[in-house]
Amino acid sequence: MKAVYLEWENVGLEDCPEPKLRTPFDVKVKICYASICGYDMMVYRGAASPAPDRSVGHESSGIVVEVGAQVTSFCPGDHVTFHLFIPCGTCIMCRRNMPSYCTDSQSNSSQMREYVVCDQSFLQLLGPKLSLKAGCLIEPLTMGMRCLEKANLSSGRNALILGGGAMGLLMLKLIKLHPIASVAVADPSPKKRELALSFGSDAVFDPFAPEFFKNAMDFSDSLGYDSVIEASASQSSTKLAFHFLGRGGHLVYFGLYGMNYELPLNLFNLYWKDAFVSAVYPSFTIFQNAVDIAPRLALEELITAVFPFECAADAFREKAGGKHAKVMLDFTDGRFKG
Repeated sequence: MKAVYLEWENVGLEDCPEPKLRTPFDVKVKICYASICGYDMMVYRGAASPAPDRSVGHESSGIVVEVGAQVTSFCPGDHVTFHLFIPCGTCIMCRRNMPSYCTDSQSNSSQMREYVVCDQSFLQLLGPKLSLKAGCLIEPLTMGMRCLEKANLSSGRNALILGGGAMGLLMLKLIKLHPIASVAVADPSPKKRELALSFGSDAVFDPFAPEFFKNAMDFSDSLGYDSVIEASASQSSTKLAFHFLGRGGHLVYFGLYGMNYELPLNLFNLYWKDAFVSAVYPSFTIFQNAVDIAPRLALEELITAVFPFECAADAFREKAGGKHAKVMLDFTDGRFKG
């Protein structure tokens, strides 16, 4: 079978043996779709190290084709997606009922390949209401949901999203399910600003425009925003994000800014604003919630390019160009569609 490999600015295909069930609890999945995430792009640009075996991929969906003798939750034909990791259940963090911070978790980040075999605990059933393309976006949806928990949205408040890529637009869709007063999106791409408006943004801004800061602050009545989500992954935007934050507000750094970037932050201004600043780590516990809410979000609208997996190098180059929201690889063939 074929698998995608990823190194610094080097993406290609390699032959590897088709995996077989190893234990009675294993499940074999035919991968149908896999999408490129922010961390993949960090590796591609040289801002993070590739995996030792060059494997890549933790946003995917597929169809179960074989199950072990002791598998009870899945059967051939089921549509599934994958947890990024599974907690051990025995470490101190798991015993504190904080499994997302497990100190001995097992990860599964090798999904850009034709087949995957894993323990059944890694899998999440998609159900009949979701397409496989939408199912591929469940893991990023959990990240967006976790971000909005930290953004502290509530009735009458306003929000600003810096970055209208796949995750910024996904969180816009989520925000529109909340009864807040207004939400605005800033992105340099006219195409992404147009998408934001079509998804319900009350205002859009070009961060490279001369009057960007003034116009965005005017939209908040010069008070700043109750919730600011930095989703652009731009280091320069991390500094600006704090200045958009209103007093008592919540600022969430969602993007990935490189392994060694340190944020300059004036702590007296933080004191004066009496604000909350946080980031987002993957959550193990909300996958079912994400599957339940996904049919309300039309997640397929976030996909702006789909490439055959044989063209993975082209897909990464296109994603690096900054024009697209979510870019996806298609691993389907005539037998596997959905």
